Amino acid sequence: MARISNGPARLYAQCNESGGVFNAGTVLVEFESGTQHVFHLSRQYAGRKRTMDVSGTKGTLVLDLFAQIIKVTDLDQEPSADGRTIRLPERGATIKVYGEPLGEVLNDFLTCIETGATPKVGLDDGVAALEIVEAARRSAKTGRVVDLNIKPRG
Repeated sequence: MARISNGPARLYAQCNESGGVFNAGTVLVEFESGTQHVFHLSRQYAGRKRTMDVSGTKGTLVLDLFAQIIKVTDLDQEPSADGRTIRLPERGATIKVYGEPLGEVLNDFLTCIETGATPKVGLDDGVAALEIVEAARRSAKTGRVVDLNIKPRG
């Protein structure tokens, strides 16, 4: 989120907590610009479904992590239309699942040590992510909206 939107924002989170552990939660973030981000996160789920929905002004993308497909629905298409499906392995790309993103970041870090290149994910990215997570935890604990200011990626 911090790579897409920045500036003043208000965050509200509501979570299911059991034994001091958040098992599921919904986080709503609205930026002063009007941009909204909504996240539903859960460690509890039935079956093997891992999807991420991305909605914008022109349509919606549904990323299916297991099937490795992206379903595209245009805002102006007929309600009964199926939309388009992009199969990632056919295009030489994949959507990372579970520990793969962490492994990728670590490999990138080691490559940067060897070559002197700049990491794809840097300290500013990590700090921004932690600020958002901590704001969500505060909101979930207090039941109140939390103000935050996401700095542009530098």
